[in-house]
Amino acid sequence: MSKNEKIQRWCEFLVLYVVLPVVVTFWAPSRAALSVLWIGGLVAWGLLRKTPEKEEETILLKDVKRVPVRKELLVIGVRFVIGAAILTGLLYWLHPERLLFFPMTKPRMWLIVLVAYPVLSVFPQVIIYRLLFIRRYSSLFAHKHVALVVGALVFSWVHLSFRNPMALAFTLVGGFLFLHTYQRTRSVWLNILEHSLYGDFLFTIGWGYCLVHGGTQAFLK
Repeated sequence: MSKNEKIQRWCEFLVLYVVLPVVVTFWAPSRAALSVLWIGGLVAWGLLRKTPEKEEETILLKDVKRVPVRKELLVIGVRFVIGAAILTGLLYWLHPERLLFFPMTKPRMWLIVLVAYPVLSVFPQVIIYRLLFIRRYSSLFAHKHVALVVGALVFSWVHLSFRNPMALAFTLVGGFLFLHTYQRTRSVWLNILEHSLYGDFLFTIGWGYCLVHGGTQAFLK
């Protein structure tokens, strides 16, 4: 990578992953969040088309063929069971009144969220924060572990618009797990599955209250 190309990618990285979340949080209408996410996804897809694919990487719709799916599903499943237990225990300790509040009080809306969340929210996030980040920007960092930490941080940072410290904490851990899965497998579909599992579980168990901003509220209404 030439010096000019490296500078260009650093500028792209800072605008997309650092500046844009601040603009959305403090200046964009809250109802525009989902729209901005999808616009970002389209921009990310355009940048992907301009980025030469590394030999060891895979592309959308073809990647799962090169992954030991059963082994990875087991890893994701075991990790999810442990994470779900921790999240449930934490909610029971801090806010027991919120346990299963959403599915019990609004079952129809809950089912809609379970289906719509992976499509409307998870898919573009995977494109921006896993596929694009790894292919176009991970080479800016000295080691893949550094890229992993930075990727988790910027994924948490984009949730600044939730204005909730719990949301930042959850997405920091989630960003680390999801990016680690993608680094290991290069599978878009496994990443969508894992991200959706945690997101839908958080909405179901009762943590969804801290993961709702104007964009989500616009959809729920």
